[in-house]
Amino acid sequence: MEGFEKKNTENNKADKFKTYPVPFSLEETQENLDVTANNSSKLSKEQIINKAFKFHSQGRLLEAEKYYQYFLNQGFKDPRVFSNYIVLCMNNSKIDKAIDLCLMSINCY
Repeated sequence: MEGFEKKNTENNKADKFKTYPVPFSLEETQENLDVTANNSSKLSKEQIINKAFKFHSQGRLLEAEKYYQYFLNQGFKDPRVFSNYIVLCMNNSKIDKAIDLCLMSINCY
């Protein structure tokens, strides 16, 4: 019995962890994220859209949003990108951005 009680006490010590506060808000983090591509190996239209869709489906919405914006900044147009990006903006209370994207999508087709 003594050995079991000693092991049980040791396991309880290992289960404890400490958390630390993050010194900045999520919005500040969002603004500092940037999608960069190595100039020597620029991503293709399909690679960018696939990364955006993959991040979006994984729930990594900040990364998805950055790739949607990067896609549009490259001059590419795709209704799926506009639709997904608009929904992300609306869910993040970026209504003005969502409206701009709606107008862009209408004007490019």
